[in-house]
Amino acid sequence: MNKLLPLVAFSILFLVPVGAQEVFAATFTISSPNGGDCINLNGSWEGNTNTCTSGSLKINSPDELVINSDVTLTANGLFQFFGGTLTNDGTIIMTSTIQFQKSQLQLHDDSSGTNDGTIILNGGDEPNSSNFLMFDTSTFFNRGTITTNGGAGGNGAIIVVTSSSVPALTNEACGIINLNGGIGDGSGGLISFSDSTLNHGTINQNGGPGQFSGEIFGSVADDPLPCKPIGGEIIPIEQTSLILAGAQTFSWMIPVVLSVLGIGLFVVSRKSENS
Repeated sequence: MNKLLPLVAFSILFLVPVGAQEVFAATFTISSPNGGDCINLNGSWEGNTNTCTSGSLKINSPDELVINSDVTLTANGLFQFFGGTLTNDGTIIMTSTIQFQKSQLQLHDDSSGTNDGTIILNGGDEPNSSNFLMFDTSTFFNRGTITTNGGAGGNGAIIVVTSSSVPALTNEACGIINLNGGIGDGSGGLISFSDSTLNHGTINQNGGPGQFSGEIFGSVADDPLPCKPIGGEIIPIEQTSLILAGAQTFSWMIPVVLSVLGIGLFVVSRKSENS
C-alpha cells in the first residue's frame, strides 16, 4: 500500500490545473536626453534634436508606446499596433523616404491611442504612402494636431477609419485635423465609414492640385464643443470687484470695532467722573 502512495501523488500532479501565466504589460518610452527605449526599438537617436528615427515597429497587446513631449519620432516603415496602446505627447512624423516602401501607422484589433502632441503624415511618390489606418475595433482620441500633407502618390497621407467602433476616431474639442491635399489624386484626405469619426474640434480641408485631394469621404459626425484649456478657464476679474469683495469680507468687523470703541469711551468717561 505504501508503495502506491508515490504513484498516486505523482498522478495527482497532472490532475491539478495549472494557473494561466500572468501577462505583464511593457511600456516603451522614447524620451530625452538619451532616447529612452529608442535603441531598444531598433531606432537611432539624435541627441541634438531629440529625434528617434525608426523603421518598422510592431506593438502587441498589452504593451504601450509612449513618446514624451520634447521628443520627435520619425518613422520610415510600418508602425503596427495589434491590441497595443499609443500615447503621443511629442511629435510623430510618418514619411516615405525609401523608394517602394510605404510608411504607415496602423491600429489593428482593439488597439487604442491618444494624441496630445503632433502627428504629421508626409505623402511620398508611392501610392498609399504615409497613411494612418484604423482597423477592426481600434479607437483613437486626438486632443492635439494631426496634419496630412499629400504627395505625388495617389491616396497618400490619408486617414482611413474602417474600425467598427462608433466612434473610432474622436477629434476632441481642442483637437485640430489639417487635411492638405497634394499632387496625387485622393491624397491628404480623410475616409470615414458609418459615422466612425466624431468631431468635437476643428477639421480644416485644404485641397491640392490632385483630384479629390484634401477632402473628406464618407461621413463625419460633427458635434462642436468649446475648447477649454487643461486646468480650467481663466476668468478676468475687475479691480472694482476685488475691492467690493474685500469690503464685504471685512464688513462683519465694523460692528465689533464700533462696540470696542464705545466701551472704551464709556470707561474713559467714568474714570473722568470719579477723579
